[in-house]
Amino acid sequence: MSNSQIQNRMSATVLSELLDSRKDITSPAELEKLSKTYGIDLSLLRTLTKVVNSPSIGERTTIRSVEDGEEKVRSKVSSLLPTSLLRGLVAAPAFN
Repeated sequence: MSNSQIQNRMSATVLSELLDSRKDITSPAELEKLSKTYGIDLSLLRTLTKVVNSPSIGERTTIRSVEDGEEKVRSKVSSLLPTSLLRGLVAAPAFN
């Protein structure tokens, strides 16, 4: 954690990275290390990951194509959050 980072606060991009990293955790020791790496209390991380997850992209929903010599990848993204909660997240005000 850098000196300028505030404990338990992060940007949406960093939160997404944290949640993606959490998917690979297989032991309590790894989870504790992850919480220290991202500067988040272990108890808060446990609570957060019970109700929030990052979108997942499945291989079956990925379409690869080549257009004008450039590879294009399109993926359908799914979320585990109910639609009603997603609407609430979109409408929520930003916190400083």
